[in-house]
Amino acid sequence: MFLLGPAGLPATTRQALSRPVPLPPQVAHADRRPAHLALRASPRLTAEAFMVKPNPALRVLLVEDDPMILMDSEEIVSSLGCTVTTARDGRGALRQLGEHSFDVLFTDIGLPGLSGVELARQARVMQPGLDVLFVSGFGKREDAAEAAPEALFVTKPYSIAELEAALRQIAERRG
Repeated sequence: MFLLGPAGLPATTRQALSRPVPLPPQVAHADRRPAHLALRASPRLTAEAFMVKPNPALRVLLVEDDPMILMDSEEIVSSLGCTVTTARDGRGALRQLGEHSFDVLFTDIGLPGLSGVELARQARVMQPGLDVLFVSGFGKREDAAEAAPEALFVTKPYSIAELEAALRQIAERRG
């Protein structure tokens, strides 16, 4: 008869399961890894990766067309103390901007349809005090700077630490 749970396991197996397992260096330093990969490392590591001082409660509109990156980024930004609303494209973001006030537009530049750059232009007309954080794996900083000269730009893949630093800079600028 096989019993489920630790009591039903042989002593050597219980001992093996109770020992800490060292993480490989690339996982142990997840805050330097791309954010969407750091989240996937392990639940324990994810909690440790977010052990940073939270930002003041910024209201962030996060716009990303890749569902996995959107989900991971939402989790990261929320864990940093921000209130997050998401949109999967520029049109959805414009609807959110029409219904709610935000402190930060955190958008991918390479969105389908309405680009992140054009979204930022329109968003700043709708909400003039809006700060912009652009992220892209292939977008040009020049395009982003033209749409919002004081915008911050983070290159994909970005680390949790890079994202936290950018949001902190925006929070400090907002006072």
